[in-house]
Amino acid sequence: MDGGDGRCCDFSPYVYRYNGECFYLGVVMSTMNSEVYTALIDAGSSEEKAKAAAVSVTDYERDINEVKADLKVIKWGIVLIIAAEVMPALKDIFA
Repeated sequence: MDGGDGRCCDFSPYVYRYNGECFYLGVVMSTMNSEVYTALIDAGSSEEKAKAAAVSVTDYERDINEVKADLKVIKWGIVLIIAAEVMPALKDIFA
């Protein structure tokens, strides 16, 4: 549906795509996992239910990716704290 100029749709000049997500007035619009949607339609689910489930799965995937990114920061923080505590101890041992 991209109009060629970064817009997500042709009928609204206020909806733009950035890094695969659609933004409207600074709010992230729901994206849909097309594989889940197609699988649910093929399994006989209604279009509305398949769309809602696919959006829900995508929202969970986004949340999990945010948690993974936060976990990396926490791990590096722990490494720095351990290094700050161990270095003086090593200095005392080898001095």
